[in-house]
Amino acid sequence: MKRILQFILLISSISLFSQNLEKKISDEICTCLGNLENLKDSEKKQQECAQKSFENNYAEIIKKFNDPQNTHTKDIEDYYISIEGLLLNNCKSFLEYRKKEFVREKQESISNCDDIKTGVYYYETLQKKEKSYLTFTKNEVIETRKNNVYSINKIEWTDKCTYKLNLLETNSNYDEAYLKNKSLVFRVIENSPTYFVVQTEYFENGGLNNVKIFKLPFINE
Repeated sequence: MKRILQFILLISSISLFSQNLEKKISDEICTCLGNLENLKDSEKKQQECAQKSFENNYAEIIKKFNDPQNTHTKDIEDYYISIEGLLLNNCKSFLEYRKKEFVREKQESISNCDDIKTGVYYYETLQKKEKSYLTFTKNEVIETRKNNVYSINKIEWTDKCTYKLNLLETNSNYDEAYLKNKSLVFRVIENSPTYFVVQTEYFENGGLNNVKIFKLPFINE
């Protein structure tokens, strides 16, 4: 991943390219990956395939990045996540490999979540190196991430500890491509004094995912 990000840094000051180019790159990466189950170092293979595709499409990437009509974020991590989103939806070998990270057992929501329906929280991303912040209000959940990436979501509580989010506004390439016009349902399956855990399904073929969300007591008191 380090080498991939080093390459993207060369062009990080320019806007994101179109969905068609993302699809092309994800298809090239998928073909390059082959069967990840038979490899000793699958992570290294993914890095090599991604770097090869970026280098092969460098000129087209630059052209798309310079498009003055682009209004989305220039965040590198958000861009790469959008590529992974396509791989999870369209690349069988990548999906099968990533399924190891998903939760197989669906859990029902608990019965007491009154204390978390408004407040400021955060969850960790990128192997716990980064934090994404969530502000829960009566009608919205506002998420802010590194490099001023943000999304505003309408929240609807469908029962005491289950809520549904619908995207209202974002500058994230990933959110715009994969979460627009799609409802995400979150079940609160654990609630402690310092954190709560939600279970959701981000990708149609990706299984369930448990997310630990930390409370900020000094802000929420």
